[in-house]
Amino acid sequence: MASFIEKTREYPRQIRDMLRVSASLFADQPAIVAKKDGEYRAYTYRRLQSDVKALGAALAARGLGGKRIALLGENSYEWVLILLTALCGDFVAVPMDKSLPPMDVAQLCQYAEAAAILYADGYPESVSALGECTEALPFSSVETLLEEGRRLQSAGKASFPTARAEGEPALLLFSQAKTDAPRDALLSDENLCFTATRAAEAMGLSDKDSLLSLLPLHYAYELILGLLAPLSVGASVAFGDGLHAIMKNLGELHPTALVTTPILAEALWRKAQKMLTEGYGKLGTAEVKASGILPKKLALPLRKKLFAQIHAAFGGSLRLLLCGGAPTSSQVMKGLSDIGILALTCYTALEGAMTVTVNAKNAPRAESVGRTLDGAIVDVYNKGEDGKGEIRVKGDGVMLGYYKNDAATAEVIRDGWLYTGDLGYLDKDGYLYLTGRKKNLLVRASGKNVFPEELEPLLTEQPFVKEAVVLGFVNEQKRDYDLVAVLYPDKERFAALYGENYTVADEETEMANALEKVNATLPDHKKLDTFVLRQTPFEKTASRKIRRTSIAESVKDEYWKKR
Repeated sequence: MASFIEKTREYPRQIRDMLRVSASLFADQPAIVAKKDGEYRAYTYRRLQSDVKALGAALAARGLGGKRIALLGENSYEWVLILLTALCGDFVAVPMDKSLPPMDVAQLCQYAEAAAILYADGYPESVSALGECTEALPFSSVETLLEEGRRLQSAGKASFPTARAEGEPALLLFSQAKTDAPRDALLSDENLCFTATRAAEAMGLSDKDSLLSLLPLHYAYELILGLLAPLSVGASVAFGDGLHAIMKNLGELHPTALVTTPILAEALWRKAQKMLTEGYGKLGTAEVKASGILPKKLALPLRKKLFAQIHAAFGGSLRLLLCGGAPTSSQVMKGLSDIGILALTCYTALEGAMTVTVNAKNAPRAESVGRTLDGAIVDVYNKGEDGKGEIRVKGDGVMLGYYKNDAATAEVIRDGWLYTGDLGYLDKDGYLYLTGRKKNLLVRASGKNVFPEELEPLLTEQPFVKEAVVLGFVNEQKRDYDLVAVLYPDKERFAALYGENYTVADEETEMANALEKVNATLPDHKKLDTFVLRQTPFEKTASRKIRRTSIAESVKDEYWKKR
């Protein structure tokens, strides 16, 4: 069945309208698939909309109308229900990181002025430090609240849903950045609906799709693209057991789509590469293993048949993978597309709170992050001779501002434009290309620019490099930067090829080889001077992005030894 958008070419402006339309068109189709008592259960659009109305009535009756409501816990039906209840009413949803210690939860609730927090039953300790100002309700109370709401509805006493004024805050998203002055984004109902509906269309999602949600929903990128976007077109969203069980969940749930990050996309591609190697001679024409021998116009369904064994390992139905949140290796995206999975990149700003571009589903370009979403405007500001400059965005997806930080808001939103702090350029066809972060830009003594984010995917494409961060250390003798690659080796690959007793010297040798190969492809001003080997993975955010802030300090002694 065609979605409302496909039928009318009109987009709903608010989440309540989006849910109403999906519930009308796809009433008995599953909206959410989640585990309950160890078994997967499907919750239809009809039930989801009914539960939203009942829960909203109960919460409003408790005096929470118009208040901020925090939610904490793993991805679940209850989590989604609480979120949508807030967005469809006049509450403000405040998602929290479930790994936060109790004092942090209490401080954030106070800072957000949350009147209540609803939390998963496994997290009583997390809310143990709350003050009297915040009411704490476990997810197990949701069923009781639903009954209360339905009684109010039957008695004609329900005061939900209450309309929210256009442009009012609907969602407070805490920044994942560890800074003294946090930049926590306030988003309106219209911001969320704009991004979700346009992104779903750009990705080519439909009610025939089922998406496996891998990342925590308190992360904006997953909440908007992994939940709201599929719900806007009648697709289903399934919650698995976490990143550690991705292959198991692919086999159980048979999703057609994934919204993921570069690290997870690379892990899937490595799995596919391993299968290609192990299955050489069994896969027939699949032995081309995405080497470029396959005709460029060979349709995805035919590629899927050629690589049937790999698709079976990925659940048998996976057709679409959207990757964003950080620079993505074009080799990984091309490889996945070559084996029959449409791998698209996207560009998100504000730590995922705003999706700006999605690669065209009919004409993707692996090196690009795609074209501007319908209804948004992207411009490159203060361009240099090479056409590169700061990316700025205008449209209904632009956030309201930073919570309790007017100075930071004024810094990034000027005359309706959001200045992202990201650098890039647009080609003649309107495809956007990212080159790095403004704050990470290194200007060499020659005046030429180096973008670390451009070099890092080249390093992780090397067989023995699993993770990489490029830094610039000032070399006063040269009066220039030394470009230093901080590398974490692929331990599994080393063990497979060198044996379990491989040494650090083996790692050093392969890392040096990787550096040499990458440097051979680079102009002089981008060549890496040396590398530092690390033995543990980089610290990451909930969205699996590497935290860069303390890396330079942690490796400076090793760098000095190598100078």
